[in-house]
Amino acid sequence: KQPVGLALRDLWQRWPKGFRVADGALQVSLLPKLPPRASGEGLPHYLRYPFADGLYRMKWGMAFTEELSVDFADGGSAAEMSAETDLPVIAVLPAAYYAETKAAGMLAAPVAKQFAHWDAFVADGFARHMERKKKYREYGFLNYGDWYGERGRNWGNNEYDLAHGLFRQFLRTGNRAYCRWAQTAARHQADADCVHAYPDPAYVGSNHQHSIGHTGVWSERAKRATWTHRYDSHTSAENGHTWAEGMVDSWWLTGDPRAMESAIGLGEHIAWAMSTRFRRLGTHERSAGWSLKAILAVYAARPDPEYLAAAKRIAAVALNEQDLEQSGTWPHLLPIDHAGGHRGAKGNNLFLIGVLLEGLKNYHEATGDPATERALIAGVDWMLKSFDPKVGGWPYSASATGEPFYPARTSLNLLVIDPIAYVGKLTGRKDCYEAVANAFSAILIDRAPANGKSLAQRLVNADTILALLQEHFAATDPKRGLELLSDDGFMDAIVRIPDAAGFRLRSPTTKVFHVRTTSGVPVLSGTRRPHGSRPKEMVTGTLVVTDTTGKEVARKEFSTDHPYDCQIPLPKAKGQVYRVTVTDDERGAWNLAGNGAQVVAEVVKGFSIGGV
Repeated sequence: KQPVGLALRDLWQRWPKGFRVADGALQVSLLPKLPPRASGEGLPHYLRYPFADGLYRMKWGMAFTEELSVDFADGGSAAEMSAETDLPVIAVLPAAYYAETKAAGMLAAPVAKQFAHWDAFVADGFARHMERKKKYREYGFLNYGDWYGERGRNWGNNEYDLAHGLFRQFLRTGNRAYCRWAQTAARHQADADCVHAYPDPAYVGSNHQHSIGHTGVWSERAKRATWTHRYDSHTSAENGHTWAEGMVDSWWLTGDPRAMESAIGLGEHIAWAMSTRFRRLGTHERSAGWSLKAILAVYAARPDPEYLAAAKRIAAVALNEQDLEQSGTWPHLLPIDHAGGHRGAKGNNLFLIGVLLEGLKNYHEATGDPATERALIAGVDWMLKSFDPKVGGWPYSASATGEPFYPARTSLNLLVIDPIAYVGKLTGRKDCYEAVANAFSAILIDRAPANGKSLAQRLVNADTILALLQEHFAATDPKRGLELLSDDGFMDAIVRIPDAAGFRLRSPTTKVFHVRTTSGVPVLSGTRRPHGSRPKEMVTGTLVVTDTTGKEVARKEFSTDHPYDCQIPLPKAKGQVYRVTVTDDERGAWNLAGNGAQVVAEVVKGFSIGGV
């Protein structure tokens, strides 16, 4: 009798699975029989949706792919076969090869210490993202490759194309872990998030935005967290949550046919359904930005002229609506949550315009269209009006003339700065490059986020921005270029940023600050204001002040449903340092400030700085 080896890729991660030997035959159950009436009892609510009354259920057009390896030749041990199945060989070429040949487009190979701090930042965020998967049990035959969403009910559906960001970071660093997870993420999108069948053919090929059960109601505010949902504009490519670059990367780098099949399906949807009916941007201009990036990614891999024609139709809508004569942007009446409480305000959301300009940038790269170049320059000029170099970021939204409606922040910088760098390349303008270098450095003051959405935001355009900055400084200031985003360059960036008068932070759940007393009667002020739409996870929160020995100096409890204000007198000794830990459920934004005391945030590598 000859031994037979069998291995199923990502066996336990893609549960449930079953094996049975009977009558000399081995039976493999990709979806084993469930106990009668089993409906996922005992599981978190976000894992229960595929189980009902002892049966499995799937929505229209969902799929899953399993990889099974069989060895009839007794070629090795079970451990070796498992390793070959779960950890296939990944070829690594030096980043310098990609940079020199442009085989993967613009890619920045680090020189000397260049980018060291950025690469450490990404490594830290990715490691904690993978650990987070264990905490939230982000597994299952329809889930693996995605993350449980930050909104409290939804799955993220790889928002902001985490696969693409990780594939590009793999090319730059050679870290195979990035490549493996990017392939898993791209496969998940190709299977579960893309629509493979539906009664209305207009939706076939599209991909869902963040949704309950991947394909259910998109909003966490649904009266019932239902999986039942008729597809609508939120599932069409004008949804502002459409990405193909990660799936195309998976084809280029690993030869995954499943990913490319779905990328082509998305291209067909955009070419024949979405772009032919696309008439206006609406109030979320990313409707054109992301769909342009997606169709042009597919076009690069499969240069069908119909795909380029679809991109032209989408770009034409954006160019037609731009206010070139006055503001250079796309001003409209802002929803109240985009206007910072200013009623009747007209203007734009900075990151939405950044995404739109990013799509137009890709279109210009593909066509060289002069009208698109004019649009890019005008749009970037408007964005630079509200840039705050002291903070290194932009307000969430601004008026048509550039007056900010919010304080400047850095969290969305990498959705904004790529087209600015590109305009710098087109025009030779140093102000564009200075803003981009400042804004990129400012991101590193905080710690890399662990949740998938925020990590993807940091990665999605980083590769081309790094390449554009490297190219510019190599030609204009080589010494500064060699320190770009290194630890040395990072410290230079820190000293340029002034102390903050206070902080307005919503996440993470546990926020840590340090307070240093500076004068006679120091007082710490804390203000909490309800913010956002996450479901309730805590009834009460706490603010705790401890000294350097860990002794508790003050403790405050507050309801997570209401605003909260507190004034905490601190001991008078000048130069004392206290640790402030705020635990909240991210339904409130906190501002901490000191009178007679300096407040700083705790960030990566022990650096503390204001202005975050």
